[in-house]
Amino acid sequence: MAIGIPAGSPVAVVGAGTMGAGIAQVAATAGHPVFLFDSIDGAVDKALSDLRLRMDRSVERGRRTPEEAEQILEMIVGCGWLAECAPAALVIEAIIENLEIKQSRKFWGRSRNWLPTMPSSQRIRLHCR
Repeated sequence: MAIGIPAGSPVAVVGAGTMGAGIAQVAATAGHPVFLFDSIDGAVDKALSDLRLRMDRSVERGRRTPEEAEQILEMIVGCGWLAECAPAALVIEAIIENLEIKQSRKFWGRSRNWLPTMPSSQRIRLHCR
């Protein structure tokens, strides 16, 4: 399944764990402003801190310039409320592996474009009902 959004369109990542932070980094590197949200207190701050460490290591290894790293980090905004993600053209879910929550339309609100993540233990057809 391919989901296309215009270049530079905002992306929301719901879930700021390891996978969510990585998705946010990839989206920001591709030039998309990113809204990063997690319902667990402190998770977004930890993710942003971890991303800064990753970017610093990337600069130390010569993979990107300090300016490139800073530009990527500036594209990612931490959100304290899910409603702050409303401007996103695409919402990518990276939350805990709880199928009931993942399938809940209440969780996704009015977003038309949402992409659930899938662990190897679940089938994509379960997400697309």
